[in-house]
Amino acid sequence: GDIGRLNLSDARGELPAAVNLESRTARFALLSSIGSTDLDDPLVQSQRAALFSRRAPQAPVALVRNGTEFNVFGDQSTVKAGTEIQVVTERDAVTLSLSEMDTGSWVMFELPGFANAASGTKQSSMEALRQAKKTAWFNDGDTVWVKLVAAAPVMEVIRPTDLQASITVSR
Repeated sequence: GDIGRLNLSDARGELPAAVNLESRTARFALLSSIGSTDLDDPLVQSQRAALFSRRAPQAPVALVRNGTEFNVFGDQSTVKAGTEIQVVTERDAVTLSLSEMDTGSWVMFELPGFANAASGTKQSSMEALRQAKKTAWFNDGDTVWVKLVAAAPVMEVIRPTDLQASITVSR
């Protein structure tokens, strides 16, 4: 089956979330900031600050599937398409992102103790969530269910950190 990468933070792999990779200019500024002597450029300054900053330690995350709990280290794990996984954490918010999956592949997540999602389409029932073709979510009392659907094709050679689907859930 299709296996992909699950990211459990707003960062991209080893890069902090504040590092902008969205445009050619931003990627050039990032590369320039590493060894640049042109520190007067505001874009280089912001990329440099983002690149070398450290975020505060996060509460741990565990993934539960078929009754087995897996502790996640480094906010990344591999996941199989078409599976349902419970996410257990004390964090106030969790960003779930998929990469390196076939277009249209999906993974469902159950997040007990969470109430909202910042993006995706809110569904009215679990059945509607299961039928969703795009990233969506459903609130079932004190649990949020999320279906992440890989919407864009993988561009591994060019930018392996491209996220194909992402959603942030909060308590």
